[in-house]
Amino acid sequence: MDKYICINIKCNKTFFRSPWHKKVRGGGKYCSKKCQYSDTKYKNKFKGKNNCNYKENGSKRYTLKGYVIIKINGLFIQEHRYVMEKFLGRKLQKNEVVHHINGIKDDNRIDNLLVMRKKYHDRDGKNYIEILQERIRFLESKLKLQDFKFEEQLCKV
Repeated sequence: MDKYICINIKCNKTFFRSPWHKKVRGGGKYCSKKCQYSDTKYKNKFKGKNNCNYKENGSKRYTLKGYVIIKINGLFIQEHRYVMEKFLGRKLQKNEVVHHINGIKDDNRIDNLLVMRKKYHDRDGKNYIEILQERIRFLESKLKLQDFKFEEQLCKV
């Protein structure tokens, strides 16, 4: 099998490659993987905007749970937390959670978001707001029942 001579563009070392290598891989520029990875041209080839996974600042993605995450200063942040932090003018504390009032996780309008403590957010699968709404419905039904009884007593008199 014939071999041809190549010269490494990084370290100027002479090495041999097969015709197959030239045909399939386009020839030989480097004598080893170590030389290839140490070359700055090769390193920069897949960095930044040239990388297939590159996302610009402000770009959006969805998590598996349905939340929107956005890239801010090179970091991905949950959008609902970012919106609330901008609205409040401060960072959220570790024990604070941003709740979506209507339950739609990608609806990040400020009037749909509510900051609450973690311990109130989720109790036995229900968040604190749902518990309060059930309590309000129960008390309203009790008031209606009392009003009805009061009206019955007035009619009897």
